[in-house]
Amino acid sequence: MSRKRIFEPVVYTVIATDGLNHSEDVRFKISYGYELENPNPVFKVQMIQGTLLKGRQAPSYSDHDLDRIMIIREKLKEKFDLTNKLARDIEYQELDLLDS
Repeated sequence: MSRKRIFEPVVYTVIATDGLNHSEDVRFKISYGYELENPNPVFKVQMIQGTLLKGRQAPSYSDHDLDRIMIIREKLKEKFDLTNKLARDIEYQELDLLDS
């Protein structure tokens, strides 16, 4: 039985943490998309450990990670604004976002 997703990303990227506060297998998923039936876009940062998305765990970040996330947020927002809002799960690599 599959569950309906609460958050559906339109665009996203996954980045490694700086390793100061998390183990090596923890990454951040940074997304723009929609929650439930709400028409207003949402910016979301989630943690991934191994292959498990920890959707209900509040992320925590070092200052360095937060600075990187905010830069990527701006770049990802630009991609979101240019993307058909019916699309889902378009992944961008971190380096592609930073080079644009």
